[in-house]
Amino acid sequence: MPDIWVLINDPENAGFLRLFASATTWILILGGWFVVNSHNNDREKRKELRASLDLLKVDILAITQKAVSFHVNSYYSSYEAMQIVSNIKSINRSINRLHVSDAYKLDIQPQSNKFKQRISLVNFDSSSFCPQVYDSPVVMGIIKSSEDYIDSLETMFSDHLNSFWRRYFKYLLSLLGFYWCYF
Repeated sequence: MPDIWVLINDPENAGFLRLFASATTWILILGGWFVVNSHNNDREKRKELRASLDLLKVDILAITQKAVSFHVNSYYSSYEAMQIVSNIKSINRSINRLHVSDAYKLDIQPQSNKFKQRISLVNFDSSSFCPQVYDSPVVMGIIKSSEDYIDSLETMFSDHLNSFWRRYFKYLLSLLGFYWCYF
């Protein structure tokens, strides 16, 4: 133990020790900046994803409302049918633009297809159109599939959020490893 104190108190090593202390400080500052910056970027991405999902939910509910009113109308409207199909395609394009992995998008795809089929597979053609009542299986199926679609979007967001926490703990463990290696 006295050998270490002699090394530290030796005037010839003072410059090296000051340089080492300064370098350690800068390494800690840069490492801390990296962690804080990456967390801020992740938070902003989550906020953007949340805002996009909220807009998608509003769009899905609007399409659901249009589809229900289309099916309970007393007459067939090709214009409304075209608008509904166009809006469904717009939602699918919006989902493809989300900043999540393709695996999450593939998890949503079955609900998207089911939603589109519930709206346009039965009673959507002009030759077979028949006005529905609000508690008919067609209308109830549209409402149920829209709820399932929104639930799958929320599940995607929570899974994406959970993957964030896994990354957070990875950063935390790497910092602890950095700390144990140098101190």
